Amino acid sequence: MTSMSAENGTALELVGRAALDGDADRERLFFALWPARQTAMALHALACRQAVGAGGRVTRMDSIHLTVAFLGDVPVGRIEALRSPPADLDAPAFTMALDQVGHWVRNGIVWAGPSKVPEALAALHTRLSDWVQSQGIALDTRPFRPHVTLLRKAARGELAEFRAPIEWQVTEYVLVRSGRRADGSRYETIARFPLRSLNPAGADPS
Repeated sequence: MTSMSAENGTALELVGRAALDGDADRERLFFALWPARQTAMALHALACRQAVGAGGRVTRMDSIHLTVAFLGDVPVGRIEALRSPPADLDAPAFTMALDQVGHWVRNGIVWAGPSKVPEALAALHTRLSDWVQSQGIALDTRPFRPHVTLLRKAARGELAEFRAPIEWQVTEYVLVRSGRRADGSRYETIARFPLRSLNPAGADPS
């Protein structure tokens, strides 16, 4: 008979969980903000400048993003529901200024982020997190620290001066599938969700 640790549960419990999920297969997913090309280019250039002093691996330009809610490994049977957030998740478009960089020594991450988190971003994170958890998907409970990963495996903390804030016009958020390859993670957008325009066409701006 195959023995199983208490951490993993019994074979019967595993079968039961798989049946509940509808499929034992899982995919790694997260909700994120994905920059337009000009913003991605500016962030990639910043990453290259930081690599001169900090070392490490520069994030590919097509992989630059800001995670709003990391879902982890989700049963494929639940993915379709995640493509259709409820109407009360509606949130306004906003502008975010990335104006600081930092180095998390423990995991070798050099990042860029906003010194002031936009209220719209904080609200989007909270609403998404609450809804995802209502779907039976557990999330990380640590405080939300919005950031863009510029470098991985940075061994030194010699960060270049931040020359000017990078303005990011946020008009949508996306649901992304993450896959592992020899050269790092590869991301695929599987759903897009436009944010509400602050000045809809035809609206009186006064």
